[in-house]
Amino acid sequence: MREVLTEMAIVDAILTVWAYMLYRYQKKRMNFSLPTALLAGIFAVVVHLAAAAPLMHAVPAKKSFEFLLPFVLLGLVPMTLVGRMFIEAVSGTVASDLFSMNTVRPLRTEYSRARSLLEANKLDEAIEEFRKGFRENPDDPKPLFEVVEIHAKLAHYNDAADVLREIIAHFNGVQATWERAALRLAEIIQYHLNDVSSARKLLREMARRAPNSEAGRLAHARLADLRALEQERNNS
Repeated sequence: MREVLTEMAIVDAILTVWAYMLYRYQKKRMNFSLPTALLAGIFAVVVHLAAAAPLMHAVPAKKSFEFLLPFVLLGLVPMTLVGRMFIEAVSGTVASDLFSMNTVRPLRTEYSRARSLLEANKLDEAIEEFRKGFRENPDDPKPLFEVVEIHAKLAHYNDAADVLREIIAHFNGVQATWERAALRLAEIIQYHLNDVSSARKLLREMARRAPNSEAGRLAHARLADLRALEQERNNS
């Protein structure tokens, strides 16, 4: 039984190193993928069960507790890492849904012409139409967010950032809109304009202004990730 436990421990140690490397790789890229997390979880469970199979046969049914304890303890670390990947991926997906990070969302029927132009890939005309919609209804930020995502789709990140700053200034007193625009702006200036200093400043403002909101918690998490990445660079 000792030999079986040793083999299981070695397999789970290798599994832990693999899970840790995968976790660090995704964390460094700041991109936790839900499909990757699910596949990693399935792979980890299969490998762990395969490593535990000889132990299942070695332990009599009456002493199943002797099997259960090492089974749980040895699999705890790799499963924790995979679970963390899954949580990060799910939280990122929720953030994307909440703050429109990656998609251009359909709007109300007032913007049907703009949507039609967007679907026809007439992006410059769609931008003008969304701008027109905002001029006619300046209390609705949705058209401007659409303009942001069109600029991002075209890789015009400076233009996208300028529109987000316009939203932040215009809707400074509307907390939810301000949070959404600030979070998207921090993402663009950090990852696409490579202005980490400005991104950090904005994230700190978000964490201060909205500490208990979803956006505030995401800002705290991103600040922690920035600190961790800087520490890694300093140590390397």
